[in-house]
Amino acid sequence: MYKLSWSRRGFLKSSALIGGYVATTSVISQAGELMASSPNAKIKKSPIGHWDTDKSGLPQFRYSAQPLTRRTVSDYKKPAELLEDDPYFLLGNYRLTSFVHSSGVVRLLSGERAWAKLNEGQDQRPDNTASLQVGNEAPIQLIGPNGRARDPVQCTREFGIGYANFNYPFKELRCRRTLSVAPSSALHTGISAYLVEIELTNNTQNTQQVTYEETLLARYASSLDRGISEADWPVQYLPSITHSAANGHVACHFKAQPKDPSRQTADAFAARNDLSPPGVFIQAPATLNAGHKSEVYALDTNDSGKRLGVRIAASIEAGKSIKAYFVIGTASHGQVTDITPLIAAVNTNKGKAISPFLADWKKRLPDFAHEKNAIRRGEMQWNAYVLEAMAVHSEFYHETFIPQGMTYDYTMGLTAAPRDHLQHSLPLCYTNPDLAKSTIRFVLKKMTYQGEIKYTDIGYGRTSNSAWNTSDQQLYLFMAVAEYLRVSGDSQFLEEQTEFLPMEAKYGATTLEKLRRALAYLRDEISVGPHGLIRLMNSDWNDMVFMDTPIMKHFWTAESHMNSAMGLCVIPALVTQLEKNHSKLSGDNQQLCKDLITGLQMFERSNRAAFYKDLQDRSFSRRLYLSGGESLGDKDMHIEPQIFLMQDKKFPAAKKKVLWSEIQKRLLDKELLEPRQREIGIPGAQYIPGTGENGGSWHALTGPLVIGLASVDKKAANALLERMTFDHFAKCYPDYWVGQWTSPDTINTFESGDIAGLPRNGDNGHWFNFASYCAHAHAWPLYAYLRLQQDDITAS
Repeated sequence: MYKLSWSRRGFLKSSALIGGYVATTSVISQAGELMASSPNAKIKKSPIGHWDTDKSGLPQFRYSAQPLTRRTVSDYKKPAELLEDDPYFLLGNYRLTSFVHSSGVVRLLSGERAWAKLNEGQDQRPDNTASLQVGNEAPIQLIGPNGRARDPVQCTREFGIGYANFNYPFKELRCRRTLSVAPSSALHTGISAYLVEIELTNNTQNTQQVTYEETLLARYASSLDRGISEADWPVQYLPSITHSAANGHVACHFKAQPKDPSRQTADAFAARNDLSPPGVFIQAPATLNAGHKSEVYALDTNDSGKRLGVRIAASIEAGKSIKAYFVIGTASHGQVTDITPLIAAVNTNKGKAISPFLADWKKRLPDFAHEKNAIRRGEMQWNAYVLEAMAVHSEFYHETFIPQGMTYDYTMGLTAAPRDHLQHSLPLCYTNPDLAKSTIRFVLKKMTYQGEIKYTDIGYGRTSNSAWNTSDQQLYLFMAVAEYLRVSGDSQFLEEQTEFLPMEAKYGATTLEKLRRALAYLRDEISVGPHGLIRLMNSDWNDMVFMDTPIMKHFWTAESHMNSAMGLCVIPALVTQLEKNHSKLSGDNQQLCKDLITGLQMFERSNRAAFYKDLQDRSFSRRLYLSGGESLGDKDMHIEPQIFLMQDKKFPAAKKKVLWSEIQKRLLDKELLEPRQREIGIPGAQYIPGTGENGGSWHALTGPLVIGLASVDKKAANALLERMTFDHFAKCYPDYWVGQWTSPDTINTFESGDIAGLPRNGDNGHWFNFASYCAHAHAWPLYAYLRLQQDDITAS
């Protein structure tokens, strides 16, 4: 791992920047200098690539790495997560999720019904090929493990807002392959396809005969069945081909065939496996390919799929260029996807921009024109884009939401967890209120009649708690609704109806009524423990809070200081918004709103009294109580309660400064990135100390801390926000690609030793294919940034 060298002068400058009220070398150690951009800091340029601005003024990452070698566990002194040796970038809209690898290969995912991989090879890698043949010479492989795109000398690679661009500077024939996606223009909409533009330029003095060919294996693999042999899949997916040579269209559709006939249900009903799976298509529109021959085809394979292909043959005169276009995407319910808007965009663009959809993306995203720091402005635009590209329309719930991504959705096939989705809605309150509201509605539709919010979806709308009896989902709901009302002023949202689970029952209630039931579940089901603090049940935000501790022994008496600290800030915030909006409601709902306000206030007063009694004159909060009064975090700090205590408007500013000092000494000491989750990890636990829930750094914990810190020191809050940026990560860990344009939910800390900066370890390496693209890494920095621009954050 690359080591940073620190000068005393630069270090002292940075200590003052982040330290705020405690600027001492013992507090900050080597963590701060980087944020001060000291000229004395020896920063190594990353061999992975660098950020730039494209001609449209939007951020673009220029990937320049040599072919990466996949590392194995034996490469490290301690068990480590394996990093994908073929990094990837996201191209998507509300109806499309696709990942373009640095090698040029594309992975097609689908999450509208159930998470699945649509071009999965038998090696669990996406199967996509592209080749170029000149005359009778052997075809040149452009993409894939042996393709020219792997070599930065033979291919330049640029990844921007909604596009991936590959330039092959062959001496006699220059080739450009650009993949681009149109943004969704409105909620629940989007074109479920990406456009491929091929430009070929003849640099010789002779006419050249050229053939370009690209194929995709159409093979459906349910993400839930990861690790299960295909012969043992509970549902088999049988491919069939539709082919229209006249329309330049070929598609592979799949018929679900359950082994157990009792699995068969009506299409609208929840099921573990998708029984109406999407297909895959390729279309080469004749209107865009006049002057050269294009054809689409399908081939049988030895796999449970079909290979779809497009072949373009052209005669290119000396010194001339030709362009060819085709579209690859998903087809739902056997319907042909309408690509007319893509064709129109190409005709309008006429080569003005690298992607015909850049102007649309630019309109869709905030410009952050007020931000003078070009790096930060570009990162915030990028974060806003990734959230739009990650958003997915749920056919079962009829809502569009931001998934967690990474391990839950993209790898394991689970849609989890509501608290994550609610956190992702926070920046959208500013950048896309409609999407924020739909994300909240998505969670509201997972509420039972009693106010419980189910933890996961497994397959097509099949809900489960997956062994987690969570105690914090209602608190995150309060947080998200309060922030949506505060930013949007949309009081009508309180009177909008959403269904309860099960959705098939078609029984629902208003947002206001569901908030009442959420309070009832928090107050009466979760309730409080012996110390009057909100119970833990078996987990709060930290799913692994028990680590290796048996759960049932503590289930009835365990109390979460995190939950109670969260209640100190989110409940008053919701009460404030309800008080502002109750007079705008209809008569019956006005009374319901007043009653809810009273109930929230009563619960908050009781919770505050219990929490402050427990806190007394301590400089930081404990983490939780187990049975018999046993506590965690009595002597060593856990960050979870502290991030919300820092946001408590009734907690004195002087005490916040002391708490911030303790956080620096205990959780930021020796860290190059964000504060770690706990001061001292547990040896011998499921995760080694300094990783995951055993002391890793979490964006979902740093973001709230930034907001709380801003109430007493905005300068220090901005410095802490800087630690969350991709630019800062690249300076600390220039040799790791994960962290430079996206990130997993958690990064290993200094305590993990030589694997610091890498994603969490675990699951025998199964997670490495998607050890990145967690929405937290984009939502929390963006939300913290937006909040820091507001005047509502003031000293207590």
